[in-house]
This record gives sequence, C-alpha cells and structure tokens, in this order.
Amino acid sequence: MARNRIYYPEGKIQKGLYTIGKAWMFEDGIEYIGSYHTYSTGEVYSQSSYIRNVSRKLIPYRDVSQFEIKSIFDYDGLPKKETLKEYFSPYYNKTQPQESDYFQGFFDRYFVKSLSTNIIFEVSLKDYQKVQKENFQKTIITWKLTGPINDTNLEPGVEDTNRRLVNLAEREITGIVNYITNFTEYKKI
Repeated sequence: MARNRIYYPEGKIQKGLYTIGKAWMFEDGIEYIGSYHTYSTGEVYSQSSYIRNVSRKLIPYRDVSQFEIKSIFDYDGLPKKETLKEYFSPYYNKTQPQESDYFQGFFDRYFVKSLSTNIIFEVSLKDYQKVQKENFQKTIITWKLTGPINDTNLEPGVEDTNRRLVNLAEREITGIVNYITNFTEYKKI
C-alpha cells in the first residue's frame, strides 16, 4: 500500500524502531515482529526506513485468534466510504407572478429534474437553492409576461420569447420542452 505522501522530510520520520510483538500487525491480521518506522502523519511501515515494494503498512495490533474478533477486524479493514450528504427533496411549487413582476414585464421561474426519477417540476427559489447538483438538473427561466403574443417588428412576443427560452433551457434540463407547453401562461391581457 502506498504512503500518503511521496516525500517526507527527515524531521517527519522516526526510523529504526523495533517491536518484539503485540504492538503492530499487517492489514491482513498477521502479527509483525521486527524493525519499523513512523511518519508525522501517523502512518507506520515495516523496515527501519522506507524501502519501496518491501515496506508494508502496519496497523495497531489486535488479537484476531477468535472468530468474533476476526469478524470485527475484517469489518474495520473495509475501505472507508465518503459520508453521504443529507438528501433534500424539493416540493412542487408553481410560483405566481406579483404585480411588480408585471410592471417589469418578466419574472423568474425555477425548475428541477430528479436524476433518479427523471421527473421535472417547478419549485420555489428557496427549494431551488437547496437541491444538490449530484441529484438534480436545474434551471431558471426568465418568463416574459407582457407584450404582444407573437413577435412583431417593434417588440418580441410573449409566446415566441418564452418558447425560445424553454428551448434554451433544454440544454440544462433535458425534456423540459415537453414539460412546459403553455408559453402564454401568466400573460396579462
């Protein structure tokens, strides 16, 4: 097994130590008797100094002669896994525009897609900020509220603009073009 670091300064290594037994053992449970050395990182290896492909990692000794204790030893020897983050599940929340949004002519809508279920839904800003990228695709669409329904020479239309925005959002959430189909939703008449 490789050491944690490639290089250790001499001041960080304690060489030439010796055990007569019951102090260290190999990771496979075999007791070690002989020369060993330690590092400031807490690592302990066989041999009085590190010899590549010869020195082996040592762990504190445990009597593994009894089956029950051996099972505990085997369990303790399993590789450590990354601690799982708490999973946050957002709630469906169809945000309604406020009067101030109509005055501006647009408002933000927040969408997420669960990577485990492929379900797309609209959420609040608060939930949008909490979802983890490991579990969800997410996007914000700045939804047009006012203006003509279709594009004119003077102004982009509500329906045409929102359709373009949803098509752009498809890059971030695949399938959103099938989820949002009413491009004049919330338009004030």
